[in-house]
Amino acid sequence: MVYRVEGDLGVRLPCSYIETLLVRNGGTPRNRCYPTDFPTSWADDHFEISGIRGIGGSWGIDSSSGRAVRT
Repeated sequence: MVYRVEGDLGVRLPCSYIETLLVRNGGTPRNRCYPTDFPTSWADDHFEISGIRGIGGSWGIDSSSGRAVRT
């Protein structure tokens, strides 16, 4: 399924993302804020992940040009 999505999107997914998909195919992390040593668009010292998109379904990275679609 990963190879098909990579072909459909025309990109290679990072190994770390594929490894994450093998543990859980998307979702919302418990810890959403992660510290940085540099400023981000959110804050001077961290960034936030609101969710990780999986593959398949209406919220997957392979849905409607990679954008989330409500059905």
